[in-house]
Amino acid sequence: MNPPSHFIKKDMLDAHFHLLSMEEKEIDVKSHLRLCKDSEVFALLDMGTREDDINKRASYFNDGYPLYFASGIYPENVTRLNSESKIDEAVSTLASGIKNSNIPHKAIGEIGIELFHDVGHLELQLYLLEKQIMLANSLNLPVVIHNRNADSVVLNQLKKTMPTKGGVIHCFSSDKKAAFDFLDLGLKLSFSGNITYKNNITLQEAIVKVPLSSILIETDSPYLTPQPVRKFPNSPIYIGYTYEAVSQLKNQKIQNIITAVKENFSNLFLS
Repeated sequence: MNPPSHFIKKDMLDAHFHLLSMEEKEIDVKSHLRLCKDSEVFALLDMGTREDDINKRASYFNDGYPLYFASGIYPENVTRLNSESKIDEAVSTLASGIKNSNIPHKAIGEIGIELFHDVGHLELQLYLLEKQIMLANSLNLPVVIHNRNADSVVLNQLKKTMPTKGGVIHCFSSDKKAAFDFLDLGLKLSFSGNITYKNNITLQEAIVKVPLSSILIETDSPYLTPQPVRKFPNSPIYIGYTYEAVSQLKNQKIQNIITAVKENFSNLFLS
């Protein structure tokens, strides 16, 4: 089966994707990055998931791509970092890696809480999240939060340890109430390809109410491929399908969505 046509336009951006996971899916990552560059995509924000993945991801930098980086320790790592002392050591390694890297770090992420899959003790997930928010605050960086089936848990932790430079709930997948609970904390909400899925009514109803000034758009590549190309691994080159869905749900011209998301991304990550 031939891959589908790409859908990207000037000044679109991908607020969350995973270079290394795309590699693992045997995607020709550099050709996709070149296509984004040639299409004048505004920005691509690559997410880390481990304290020791920075150098490998940095190999994609300095090729003229509109590429930025976030680094963080994903919650599933608590199965490996199964004590507070090991978490402390890992966060220290992460901090050193960020400070010593030559790539433009714009956030601490992907960090958060995972309660859909059994990835480890909630107490250790919370400890890992708190330590990384504290790291973000010390580096004057925003945070990129993973929240799966954990609205109240994440909200309570963010109220306890507020990210001073703000942040975003990545791949927002909850309802209107949760959306405004997070917005009340000054966070932005990032929407992914799952908003294009026909039966995802609750999420579609939520984005209708979320103000444009609080929205980001992402692929979470190589996951959550938009419905029109769902049989294939996801990539930033398909980000336009999600922009299109958001524009239809918000009853806005797609250029209005492009302009608003670019401004939101710039204010959060580039200011």
